[in-house]
Amino acid sequence: MFKKITLNGPLSNTVDKVINLMKNHKFGPLTKIDIQKVIKTKINKEVGKVYEIGFCNPGIAHQILEVDRNFSPLLPCNVGFYEEDNKTTVSFLNVEKHFAFVEDPKITEIGINVNKIFDKVIDKLRKN
Repeated sequence: MFKKITLNGPLSNTVDKVINLMKNHKFGPLTKIDIQKVIKTKINKEVGKVYEIGFCNPGIAHQILEVDRNFSPLLPCNVGFYEEDNKTTVSFLNVEKHFAFVEDPKITEIGINVNKIFDKVIDKLRKN
């Protein structure tokens, strides 16, 4: 369900790298959620350093909504981050698998294309 990569270094550095790489593919951050802070504030529990960014590529979002506006709850593309032992794991949704429940070839094609973008970002992260 997810495409993951674990990198050496703190969460903050990894978040910055991912934002910059996603911008190269016209994905900008719409939402940034410090999940650790939310959980601590709301229920006074610890979950460690966990963060989420909702990325949007307006062109891709438009393509999806032109096919089926019911997809709006699946937008933006959320990317998760968590830090353990000075290593940060980045989790991208496997969009193709997530969209598999829809029997529409246009939606399937969009999912495949988004996965290719995520794979490029993961490859760049791996090489840096």
